[in-house]
Amino acid sequence: MAAKSFRKLEISLAGLSYRATSTTIEELAKETPYKVTLEREPGNHNDPNAIAVKLVEQPRRGWQIGYVPRQIAALLAPRLDSGQDWVENAWLTEVDPETTDANLLIHLRSKPSRRAK
Repeated sequence: MAAKSFRKLEISLAGLSYRATSTTIEELAKETPYKVTLEREPGNHNDPNAIAVKLVEQPRRGWQIGYVPRQIAALLAPRLDSGQDWVENAWLTEVDPETTDANLLIHLRSKPSRRAK
């Protein structure tokens, strides 16, 4: 019997402090959660496993706020590329304006696994 696998990842966001001013980070902190999308960047010259994180909602739709951390992207990117996993939804759940730390919640689905009879 085939079974769909569902996983929840709670991870840090990398690079927010390079992409937003302190004022914008404070605004994001007040307005979370934000729906985000994950976009693979296989042509990224710094990291071929790069996964960009972009806001989905207005007024900041399409704005890239950072990346999935490199170590996690190294594991996740091949699974996304092969279609083994896909992102069901993802959220920017928390932003700390003092440290610029930010957290993501990602819900993943996996291809059904086939069990031998």
